[in-house]
Amino acid sequence: MKKSFLVFVCFFLISCASDPAKRQQVAIEETGRMQPTTEKLSSFNHFQLADMTLGPEVQERSEKVEIAEKLEEKLKEKLMPLISSWNSASGSGDSGRVLEIQTKIHTLHVVSGGARFFAGAFLGESHIDMDLVVVEKGTGKVVGQTRIRRASSAMAGAWSVGRSDRNLLDYIVDITHQYLVKNYEKN
Repeated sequence: MKKSFLVFVCFFLISCASDPAKRQQVAIEETGRMQPTTEKLSSFNHFQLADMTLGPEVQERSEKVEIAEKLEEKLKEKLMPLISSWNSASGSGDSGRVLEIQTKIHTLHVVSGGARFFAGAFLGESHIDMDLVVVEKGTGKVVGQTRIRRASSAMAGAWSVGRSDRNLLDYIVDITHQYLVKNYEKN
């Protein structure tokens, strides 16, 4: 009996892990609905990722700032290799047109695993609401702007003991990455 319960718990926890293939599919679907950039990102010579900015609601609470910092770290981890490859491909160093990628978190509520364990679905859904703006740095011209919103239902959070809540960060990162890749390559 104990063995079968342990096997069930292990299987359940593994199944709550974020599936990269599923996240990629969601990212493709989401970016398909987003307004494309006004011009091909590959027409720029240099690319930069600006520090994330936080809306007032996020800045007010230290736990929200912590989660936003984790999100920014994940964004940098995923986007910097892409940006480096684009900068290398342009071959023009720092000269030419510069594109700055900006992110701003408006609202954020990610329930912790501990809180989910004790209060479950009563803590409501988790969500992240972020603006992604790509700007020509020299002129300030907005080349693309989109809102990325993801939520995890309260019940999913309760059943996964907070794992689906924490997966939101990965979804936001993957959607951001896909949007940039899609608009770099567009015709």
